[in-house]
Amino acid sequence: MPERFRYLVGLLAFIWPKRFKNMFTWLQKKPVKTLSLREGIESLKQKLLVLLNSVDQTKNFHRLDVAIESVDFIAFLNQQNCQQKFYWADRRGKFQIAGVGAADHLLVKPDDIKNVWGLLKERMGRDQVSYFGGWAFDEQNFGQNINEKWRNFGAAQFVLPAFAVWQQNQKTFLSWNLSREDLELGSGKLFVQLESLNWTSEPNQDELPVIKDRRQAPSYEQWQQWVQSELARIEENTGFKKIVLAREIELTFAEQPNPWVILQKLKAATQSCYLFAFQPAVGEVFLGASPERLYLRSGENIETEALAGTQSRGKEVFQDQVQMLLLRESKKDNLEHQYVVDMIERKLKSFCEEIKSQEKPEILSLRSSHHFLTRFQGRLKPDVSDEELFTNLHPTPAVAGEPTEQAKERISRVETFQRGWYCGPIGYLSHDKIELAVAIRCGLLQKENLSLFAGAGIVKGSVAKEEWQETEHKLKNFLNVIDPTYVIE
Repeated sequence: MPERFRYLVGLLAFIWPKRFKNMFTWLQKKPVKTLSLREGIESLKQKLLVLLNSVDQTKNFHRLDVAIESVDFIAFLNQQNCQQKFYWADRRGKFQIAGVGAADHLLVKPDDIKNVWGLLKERMGRDQVSYFGGWAFDEQNFGQNINEKWRNFGAAQFVLPAFAVWQQNQKTFLSWNLSREDLELGSGKLFVQLESLNWTSEPNQDELPVIKDRRQAPSYEQWQQWVQSELARIEENTGFKKIVLAREIELTFAEQPNPWVILQKLKAATQSCYLFAFQPAVGEVFLGASPERLYLRSGENIETEALAGTQSRGKEVFQDQVQMLLLRESKKDNLEHQYVVDMIERKLKSFCEEIKSQEKPEILSLRSSHHFLTRFQGRLKPDVSDEELFTNLHPTPAVAGEPTEQAKERISRVETFQRGWYCGPIGYLSHDKIELAVAIRCGLLQKENLSLFAGAGIVKGSVAKEEWQETEHKLKNFLNVIDPTYVIE
């Protein structure tokens, strides 16, 4: 910085000290050097040696962090040769993380699902670490007639990554999570693990193989039968108000596509969405871009939302405004949204001291659709557990129905495919903070096969053809990323 400019600022600080003091202090600070990836690795080695000389034996895990230069997170995942990988980015663009390997891994069987929160807290101890993972939509009944498609995911699964690059508020870090067992290996073997990370800067190839085959469940004729049957049930039973029915389209590629290329394309094509990918084994990745938050707990504060009611976007500005008006005036969509609002308000009152919500839903406009969105904020009562929050809020009527248990039972009887993690919660968990999205607008890639999922809420006034078209619009969000020329039949 020119010396004359420094002198001028110093003079102004002398004349007007209150106004210019902070500015002058800032100018005197030396710029902080950002470490390269290679320098970051060397810094972690030094931190490990210090840790080994003074290990706190009461801790289950130790985390070493170092600030590094910005990296391409998805390209980083693509370059690593390991079994377990995951990616997560919040919908505000303030936080993202890419993790590889496992310092700890918890695969939850259906018989243990009721103990999952206790298992996680036991593993965390008092350590400041975050687990990433998700649950099946109907985790209690996940083991019944389980097919190979979801076997490696389990009723729930969580990973504490061995290595992670993460970014918060535009600052990037490299983290190394180490268990007590890891530290017993000694510095030599641990250095080998650290050096095994691939730090090449090659971008992902953006080409995907062609689609050679497709299957879907149900057919359009079956869908009509499903909807008519459930509408009749709603008319007959005043206690049964809503059910969310879903479709699955399975695409077969000429060869195995790169999941991280798909994720990169999803990231470029979506806005205001959580972006996620979870790889439990090589060749199997569950990924998507979801607009829906289940809840965010930060300390004693909780944020959640109702997202239900949909209209497609218009191609021109005037057409788009008409579609928004149609959503506002739709009795069916307002009713569908209100069921979710009522359920969340009812649940929040049981474990919150204070609740704030919007009087009227706003409209969330995504790339191909408009949705009703009502946001909630609350302050939790003392001693409310994470397990209590989770079991009360998952699943909402936005993905199951109303009442919840009756809708889940009907879904298991009607749908001819297994949802697995589709519509389940996915995100990260720690002592201080939990953020979970609802896994919609998503797909499961297994070798050459990609299964895509989309659902629609059936309430009084629903029309089978219109609900089918709604699911097609939702499926197109993902299909346009893979092949913009592909047409759903």
